[in-house]
Amino acid sequence: MHWNRLLQARAIENLSYVAGVNRVGMDEKHQHYSGDSSVFSSAGEVVFTSQEPGAFVVELFAGKLKEHRANFPAYMDADEFEIKR
Repeated sequence: MHWNRLLQARAIENLSYVAGVNRVGMDEKHQHYSGDSSVFSSAGEVVFTSQEPGAFVVELFAGKLKEHRANFPAYMDADEFEIKR
């Protein structure tokens, strides 16, 4: 549950798609992994999620991403800074 919330938060705060890939099943030490591989849109909406093993293809749309960024230009509020040694 926390895994998906954190992925969703990263998508929203970075105004980008976020994909989180997690393993499924039992490892050699009998640790269980539930999967919960997911893709979130820049608005935090679930684009894809699965608890099943396998390889998946998810289609993402640059136009939707650009539209969301234009309608919610939070990145323009960033302060300029530089890192000096």
